[in-house]
Amino acid sequence: MKLADVSVKRPVFAIMMTAALILLGAVSYKDLGLDLMPKTDQPVVNVQVQLPGASAEEVETQITKRIEEAVNTISGIDELRASSNQGQGQVNIVFTLERDIEAATQDVRDKVATIISQFPRDARAPQIQKQDPDASPILQFNVFGPRSQKEITQIADKQIKQVLETLKDVGAVNLQGERKREIQLLMNADRLNAYGLSVDQVRTAVTRQNVEVPGGNFIAGPSEVALRTMGRIKNVDDFNRVVIAYREGSVITFADIGRVQDTVQEIRQTNKLNGVPSVGLQVRKQSGTNTVEVVDRVLAKLDQIQTTLPADLKISIGNDQSRFIRRSFEDIRD
Repeated sequence: MKLADVSVKRPVFAIMMTAALILLGAVSYKDLGLDLMPKTDQPVVNVQVQLPGASAEEVETQITKRIEEAVNTISGIDELRASSNQGQGQVNIVFTLERDIEAATQDVRDKVATIISQFPRDARAPQIQKQDPDASPILQFNVFGPRSQKEITQIADKQIKQVLETLKDVGAVNLQGERKREIQLLMNADRLNAYGLSVDQVRTAVTRQNVEVPGGNFIAGPSEVALRTMGRIKNVDDFNRVVIAYREGSVITFADIGRVQDTVQEIRQTNKLNGVPSVGLQVRKQSGTNTVEVVDRVLAKLDQIQTTLPADLKISIGNDQSRFIRRSFEDIRD
């Protein structure tokens, strides 16, 4: 009742305090963050390890079970879920709400670090991360046109992705359904047997002759020159002239045992817009930034980028998605 007594006895003081709170709220309103999905630190940590070419049973015995046994001793675990797929194992650790997520993530890293030496030799480094709502894409659009997927991928990467990544508060831009360039060396098994060569010998020869290493420094009087070995293959046809071995005074090149193909990476993912192949781009913001402002910057920049693209390439954001974003943000403002 002390507050009520003071307000009755000193009405001017009560009015001034109320006015100060209202003024402080009005000034702070413009600095409030605006987001469709406000960030929350969920006590969930994910551990993912890749083992290319391994079966699900091998991943389970060699990776997943070992991770489970290591992290199971951490305090505050509410639920432990593991999944083993071909070439990949994943463990999700759900902690109690009282557990600090940063400390829990560090505990998981410490436990997994003690068993890395027990993983198979070909296993990739473990990826340990906490669930972050800010990591979800805030905007997705497609690039399409009457061109090859390889060419569209190159344009989307250099003229759109790299430009958007320079915008303020944009964390990352990822490609979907891309077709990146890949140089494939296809060998003929009969010719390898005829020359008495193995695949490892061919790989070693190509790797040894397609390298660029520092050559040190050369001092000539008052000058010092940096040397570099220029051994990187630049033209596709030059792979045919790589020396694989010598047989009875004759030189065996790659052209004698196989052929070179300038193509794209193996197709693992496709992206289509109304049934037409396209390249998708997902925009992610930096953690803690204002989603509305980031989306507005990206949309404004896309309008500028569209004018620099070839006339037959189009950027499609989607009317439904753009209307949903605008309507949702307007509801939040209201």
